Amino acid sequence: YLSAKKVKMLDLVTLFAYITNCFISAVGLWYVVTRSKQCLDFTVTIHFWHFVITCIYAGFPTLASWWGLTLVSCIVTTFLGEYLCRYTELEEIPLVGARTNTADPNIP
Repeated sequence: YLSAKKVKMLDLVTLFAYITNCFISAVGLWYVVTRSKQCLDFTVTIHFWHFVITCIYAGFPTLASWWGLTLVSCIVTTFLGEYLCRYTELEEIPLVGARTNTADPNIP
């Protein structure tokens, strides 16, 4: 019973690490990429390098849970990154020196 409890705790820690990684990666995409169209490319690249490092360190991953968790992490990171980047892209661009009221003839 105790070893099963340790395994479940390790699974929860791994799940928490992946969720935290999704949010941190999405914020990183927001600062580095700043374009919503490129979020998928950068996310897949990040997860590809994670896969390569995993293969070097621990061998080819054969667990379905690893593949599923990585796929979900990739999807969540992409959607969060695109949401943050779109929010920034939709902000108004301030134009310095532009006329705001063209109806008033006294404004030069």
